[in-house]
This record gives sequence, structure tokens and C-alpha cells, in this order.
Amino acid sequence: MQNCTCFVSYGGCLLQLRVHSLIS
Repeated sequence: MQNCTCFVSYGGCLLQLRVHSLIS
């Protein structure tokens, strides 16, 4: 799930990456 919608909302993408990192 590394392919997030960075093009649509870059900020949201960064937040998702951080959340995934914390969960993983």
C-alpha cells in the first residue's frame, strides 16, 4: 500500500505513510 494519492493530496499521503510506519 505504498502507492497513495500523493498527486491529489501530498500532505495526506505523508500522513498515511507515517501512520503505516507506526502500524507496521
